[in-house]
Amino acid sequence: MLYDGVKVYASHRDKHFTDLPFNTHRIAIIILHTATTDALIRMLTTLGNSERNIYVVIPFESDFDRSVIENYPNINWIVYEKPEDRIAMTMVASRETHEDYVAVLDSTYDLIQFDDAQILEMFKNDDKAVCIAPFVYSNTSSLFPTCYAPKISDNIRVDLVELIPEESFVNTLYPFMLMGVYRKKTFQLGGKIDYKIKDFNVREYDCFARMWLMGYHTYMTSTFKVMCNVEFVPIIDRTYNRDTKILSSKLLSFYKNRGGNAGLRPFWWLNYKIIFVLKDVKPFLRKATIDFYTLVHLWTVEMGDVNDIL
Repeated sequence: MLYDGVKVYASHRDKHFTDLPFNTHRIAIIILHTATTDALIRMLTTLGNSERNIYVVIPFESDFDRSVIENYPNINWIVYEKPEDRIAMTMVASRETHEDYVAVLDSTYDLIQFDDAQILEMFKNDDKAVCIAPFVYSNTSSLFPTCYAPKISDNIRVDLVELIPEESFVNTLYPFMLMGVYRKKTFQLGGKIDYKIKDFNVREYDCFARMWLMGYHTYMTSTFKVMCNVEFVPIIDRTYNRDTKILSSKLLSFYKNRGGNAGLRPFWWLNYKIIFVLKDVKPFLRKATIDFYTLVHLWTVEMGDVNDIL
């Protein structure tokens, strides 16, 4: 498949698994390369000579040592001529895979624990799960607060709360740095990208919040672990700017009552160009099962089985 500004170098022995029994699932690996070449090689070494298809995504061609491609002929390479955001790169890479599930990793984070069978069992237990994300550790083995919960500030601003996961399997609004295992078909259908939003982190919030409103769930599990291989603490900009105004306008502009009826809220107090935002919201009304206010309320109580609530 061809994409503008993207070069695809296919593996010499792409594994289609045509000899597998019916209904047997596999997980393809997508590595977003954001670190040094040494970090990428270390991750490829960790994965070893596995039976998985591996796709390495290079966000910016001029920053990459092309000799690595020649040294790994069994890896699929997707190289961008210009920088692109994580959601778009993940979407493109997932379309190149043949498997039903894809695991998205980041070369800035070493893979510590990954159990295909357990993760696939989690998807089997919840047919509405779109992503299962890892626990993220610092290079000193401290657990990062990458479990996200939705929040509304000042009744007009969509925000989030960063939590340290206290259980082995928890809900999260969206996966940190997009790392996680995805049910590919659900992600491709529900994970729409809003290019009016320029900030990549706000785009990810927008994408996964809308999937939660449509009934698709994102979780974190301790059976999947990654560790940051550099000395830094991830910081996400929470400034209330143009992008967060668009996000807030979209997510707070409609309601769903218990009867399933949907409608738009009077949004004169947002002081934003709500008319062009509503062009995106109106088609979404029939797809949403709950509104954002309800989602925040459910998150603040003991959620129990998400399937029973949503």
